Amino acid sequence: FEGSVGGGTISGSARLNVGERAFEGDVTANHIDMAQAMRGVFESGALDGSGTFGLPLGAAGKASSPRLAGNFAVRRGILGGIDMGSMLKDTGRGGSTNFASLEGEVAMADGEVQLRQLRLGAGALSARGNVDMAKDRSLHGRIELDIGTATVRRRGALELSGSFAEPYAQNAVWTRR
Repeated sequence: FEGSVGGGTISGSARLNVGERAFEGDVTANHIDMAQAMRGVFESGALDGSGTFGLPLGAAGKASSPRLAGNFAVRRGILGGIDMGSMLKDTGRGGSTNFASLEGEVAMADGEVQLRQLRLGAGALSARGNVDMAKDRSLHGRIELDIGTATVRRRGALELSGSFAEPYAQNAVWTRR
């Protein structure tokens, strides 16, 4: 299969696993415009990724909860709703974070999404962490930030909560080196 999404392409292969009563396959995404694909979360960025999926077939052949597991990378983007750089001073909502790269692993099952081993690179700012989104689209996660210049380096952690549409971050302990 092949199709267009957000100005890019999604392609892959699917097969029917009769014994498991499911469609299974591989999927690849190339150059997906994240501002189109995830409005409100990304202001810009191009996604590439790959993974595997499963779509169990329930009673009467109806599809039930899909599963997805894979890796992704978003290049040259803007993450909306949170300004990680300003979290040094304050907590809250709003702003945006420009980044060169955002990479990680994604797993989706039973309507819940897990983002693991997230790595964001944005010049002097780098971040690592994990984020979960529940079925009700509420967020929970922890992001460790490292902001450094030639003379000062600060590290800290953000506790992420709120909703997918309106994330909220609160800073935890900051250390200065």
